[in-house]
Amino acid sequence: MGKRQKIFVLDTNVLLHDAECLKKFEDNEVILSITVIEELDKFKKGSEELNRNARHVLRELFSLMKKGKLCDGIKTEAGGIVRTELNCITPPNDAFASLSMKIADNRILLVAHNLNQQELKKEKGRKSVIFVSRDVNALVKASALGVEYDFHNSEKVNIDELYTGWKEKGVENEIIDEFYKNKSVACPEDMKGAPPNLFVLLKDVASNQHSCIARHSNGLLCKLENKPAWDLASKNIQQTMALELLMNPEIKIVTLVGQAGTGKTLLALAAGLEQVIKKSLYEKILVMRPLIPLGKELGTPPGDKEDKLKVWMSPIFDNLGLLLKGKVKELEEIGECDVVNENENVGKNEEVDEYEDVNVKNVDGKRDKKRKKSKKEKKIKKPRRITADDNINLLFKKK
Repeated sequence: MGKRQKIFVLDTNVLLHDAECLKKFEDNEVILSITVIEELDKFKKGSEELNRNARHVLRELFSLMKKGKLCDGIKTEAGGIVRTELNCITPPNDAFASLSMKIADNRILLVAHNLNQQELKKEKGRKSVIFVSRDVNALVKASALGVEYDFHNSEKVNIDELYTGWKEKGVENEIIDEFYKNKSVACPEDMKGAPPNLFVLLKDVASNQHSCIARHSNGLLCKLENKPAWDLASKNIQQTMALELLMNPEIKIVTLVGQAGTGKTLLALAAGLEQVIKKSLYEKILVMRPLIPLGKELGTPPGDKEDKLKVWMSPIFDNLGLLLKGKVKELEEIGECDVVNENENVGKNEEVDEYEDVNVKNVDGKRDKKRKKSKKEKKIKKPRRITADDNINLLFKKK
């Protein structure tokens, strides 16, 4: 017996928070009430994530309309159906009669309720109707009115399921001895398909004290180089692995995931300083940080542009101060360190290298503090408020 299909009635907030959700209900039927379409129209203007998602969903629906009519239902690539529904008439002597139909949530819930009543009257092929929302209050209403419900949470990530970048493996004593002697060992048969740069903690099956850390590269488990990073020593094997990747110029992108305070920023800055200042492998460090406030918004901080941006960059400067022993201000004064707003250059049609030059123009040599302001600068009005859409960069240039 095949799996029974379901009918999902979506609340507007589901579409606004997950623009791709229409593709995530497999071969089931997805219902969008006309109220949801109207609410999407209200959210389509603006530059916030909700506005972009509203526009994306409307474009997806318009694309589906090329295959048929939404009122009749249109088949998706996953085998499901997307359909619009107008059935929001309150039956007499119904529980919904006491609710105001001026509230959008009530009208969407009524659609789910009416569809459920229709399905209950069927003797065969009955489908369960589920109201899907991210609004807890709407879900409480659904429960009170006897409508089956589900909380949509596609953004939830189980940190235990993320790729860790390393694994532990028990091996014979001879393999570890060979590893220390030859600085590498052939990858075991059950690890032939392992991804590159996977770290392996090899442990002697007879004794846990006899172990080593290796990095997978071209079918071999290689010994770590343990390059110094600004005289910073790792505190655990995870930090040792992170530094190994950060200090390897052949590895272009390194992603570090972990809880706050585990040293991600400190290790990255230390590796950057080592390779920019001491080894001269690169010209500068660029630290990008999105302006996403936690809790109540700070509003517009006092001071000029740099003072405003430094409020958001204080965690970076704290780590820099630790590594540079409090000499960050001296570097700022001689123009070796600067903070810029990336959004100032949005829309400019420059290549990547030229774009970097635009950002770095204020850090080349000493600043001319006596420079006269141009007429254009004098006409500048109240500074624009820094928002969560902005990205700010810390430019740190080698001496």
